[in-house]
Amino acid sequence: MDNKNLTIFFHCSTHWDREWYLPFQGFRYKLVKTVDDLMQKLENNSDFSVFNFDGQTIVLEDYKEVVGDKTKRLQNLIEEKRVLVGPWYVMPDEMLVSGESLIRNLLFGEKIAKKWNTDTWKYGYVNDVFGHIAQMPQIFSGFDIEGVYLGRGVGNRQNISHFVWKSPDGTKIYTYQGFYGGFSRYVALKYNTEEFTEKLKGYIDEEINKSDVPIILITDTNDHILAENNVSEIKNAIKENYPNANLLHTNLEEMVSLQKNYESDMPIITGELAETMHCRSNPNTGNLVTITNCISSYYPLKYNNDRCQNLLEHIIEPMIALSKIEDNELNHQFVDVAYDYLLKNQPHDSICGCSIDATHKDMFYRYRQIDNICNALKEDFLHVDSMQNDNDYVLRIYNFSGRKSVKNITADLPFLTGYKKDFNRFTQNEPINSFVIKDSDGNEIPYQINSIKHRVSKRTNEQNSAAFDVYNVSFSADVEGFGYNDFAIIESENRIVYKDGLSYSDNYAENEFLRVDIAQNGEISILDKRTGKKYENLNRFVDNGECGDGWFSMPPANDEIISSFSSPAVIKRLKAGCIGVSFEIIKQMKVPKYFDNSSYTRSQELEVLEIVSTVTLNKNSKYLDVKTRVNNNCKNHKLQLVIPTGILSSKYYASQAFYKVVRETGINEEGKKYFEQEQLEKNMNGIIGVEAENSGFAFVSPFGIHEAGVERNGDIYVTMFRSFNKVFLQPDASESQIQGELNYHYAFVPTKNDTNYCDLLDIQKDLEDNMLFSFNKKSREELLNKDYLSINNKNIVLSIVKIAENNNGIIVRLFNASDNNQTVVLKSEINAEGIWSCKLNENEIEKVSNSREFTDSFNPWQIKTYLLKVK
Repeated sequence: MDNKNLTIFFHCSTHWDREWYLPFQGFRYKLVKTVDDLMQKLENNSDFSVFNFDGQTIVLEDYKEVVGDKTKRLQNLIEEKRVLVGPWYVMPDEMLVSGESLIRNLLFGEKIAKKWNTDTWKYGYVNDVFGHIAQMPQIFSGFDIEGVYLGRGVGNRQNISHFVWKSPDGTKIYTYQGFYGGFSRYVALKYNTEEFTEKLKGYIDEEINKSDVPIILITDTNDHILAENNVSEIKNAIKENYPNANLLHTNLEEMVSLQKNYESDMPIITGELAETMHCRSNPNTGNLVTITNCISSYYPLKYNNDRCQNLLEHIIEPMIALSKIEDNELNHQFVDVAYDYLLKNQPHDSICGCSIDATHKDMFYRYRQIDNICNALKEDFLHVDSMQNDNDYVLRIYNFSGRKSVKNITADLPFLTGYKKDFNRFTQNEPINSFVIKDSDGNEIPYQINSIKHRVSKRTNEQNSAAFDVYNVSFSADVEGFGYNDFAIIESENRIVYKDGLSYSDNYAENEFLRVDIAQNGEISILDKRTGKKYENLNRFVDNGECGDGWFSMPPANDEIISSFSSPAVIKRLKAGCIGVSFEIIKQMKVPKYFDNSSYTRSQELEVLEIVSTVTLNKNSKYLDVKTRVNNNCKNHKLQLVIPTGILSSKYYASQAFYKVVRETGINEEGKKYFEQEQLEKNMNGIIGVEAENSGFAFVSPFGIHEAGVERNGDIYVTMFRSFNKVFLQPDASESQIQGELNYHYAFVPTKNDTNYCDLLDIQKDLEDNMLFSFNKKSREELLNKDYLSINNKNIVLSIVKIAENNNGIIVRLFNASDNNQTVVLKSEINAEGIWSCKLNENEIEKVSNSREFTDSFNPWQIKTYLLKVK
């Protein structure tokens, strides 16, 4: 390449892990020194033009909290654009957090930037993230970001420093893939040595040879390093060795402007970037390993992250939006506080579960704060302090899914003692409350009693409480898409008996769509009556040794793999009635108790690993609901769920944020030879499935499970957990063994040719259990059904309803969950001035409707955001 056309961007940064091999306060101690050192270097050297803190804004807040108001020097450098701010709040892991969390992260970045009197850096900086989701270009674009720098996820692809990265909807972003940390480690540290010039030229020449685009980026950065000491000297050395090149030490937004001129010379890559490293990297300019098994490290962190995300996105945010719609607005500032705790748990070394014990213990504290805040908001919304003091009340059910449908509902109904009893039983030792449930049209709703808890103390007003008998009941009813339905709970003079809704015995249950049989060993078979296909040996578990760490899974060379196939089982039928049938399956696997580090084998001492699954088949349900708990009392092992579907296909699908990614089944034989070996199990957000011409099978889970894959024979392998003790810089780690009870919730879903991805997303929402229940003392003659938002196309999914960041209305975000163009009619019963289309950062684009209804079209997998300005 003629160096006369070459432009070299030289950029300085520090990669700041907020917590990792030190807890937060340990790293913050270093942060204050790093910021103080940076300010001195920038102030004393005008030739040192620009610096960024890893694309994160949280470092500014962490620094200010210690030094107080003594931030004027830093403020000046930020306003001069010499210290770039954002775009992130924290650098997250993309695979393990929701799309809404990624958006909220960037919104927080903008919010912090405004506090420091600046705008966020319009450049996507994800240098050390362990792989990248397919929709990241579209998310960045929604924040006016057109360029991105990344350091992992492309394996050993050569000549690929520049490429156009496209999301499935067609959104593109100009990408530079570089060797994160390489220049600092192998070149800058050699300054003032005889090797320096050779190393410098070797590095730059390698970068030049990677692409036909005459632009290269040198990032002088590494983990937690002080700002470069020799910026001017290194710049002079580059000019001396490449005198004809244009050297720029400036904002990387300028690089994007130049890249656009060479778009035709760049390869196009569409979709996720999660390719493993083929061979050992060139020590000067090679790529970094992707790091693939963090998605299965430290299961309780993943479970609580998903649970808290769901709580905020699908319950609290829409609940507060509804309170604003009904002119009884709650304090939504508490949502920002809860999100602050959540986002602080989502940096890649935190949520990935590859840090020391102290770091992860701090994370559980933050999850508890989220729960506490959300519980307070829910209690205020539901008026828990005004619990009825009699038994004449109305049950109100809130649904925020955006889909009007028939739901199987399970709720706790509280009754004061003294409620009218049904004494028409052979014995009066346990008289049952006699009541009926009626909808707003006066129709009686059949229900079944699942359990009764007697004399439960519940708060009725502030510090006052009363004893209630709590009946857990299930019934099926129509619910609105975004609103509520009222049901009257009425005393009855008659004995309440409803006809069973399913056929069943002590080891099988059958509804209109499925027949479920439980074998003597506790394994399950499902007959899909729609297709005639039978799926057998379901809910089988396999256990193998684990001598890896938080980053990588590694079985012992002399491994032993234990199957639950021959483990004894106890089967109980727990409940049966007009709504559903439940069984409990107790299995006891004998597995090695630990890994013997002296012999490099699993121990000869065995321990019983108890696995208890509660399986439920409901009336009208097309899937089997499974709740499993595992008492993990063994160490250094990996437990997987095996689903032998028998479906032969070259492809399978898995969920990602705002997307369904399609991959090849099995493992590429060459991938087994890679330096970073390709593995069968890859990232997913709780949904994985395989399909043939007229049948298929999917696994769906709402919380915690993020690693799964499909063999060529159709067997689905789902990683339940990995238990290990190797933690970077902590030889005595114990928390990563995750001892104790682990809980899971998932569904087995036979599919057919008319099942689409949106059906699986709906099932995932069912498992999330997002409905809210209130108990009102209002008259039974005032029952209401209210639907504030309806979406007429099932392929268009409601992602979130929330208060706008500037509090000027309600934000509604939808996305097309299909490979085809879609048209949707959005109807609103919200009293609003109109509807505006917005970017993801909630900046208005244009007014799209003056009324409460409008039609819009979506490209495949397109995300759209709307603002309803509430009057």
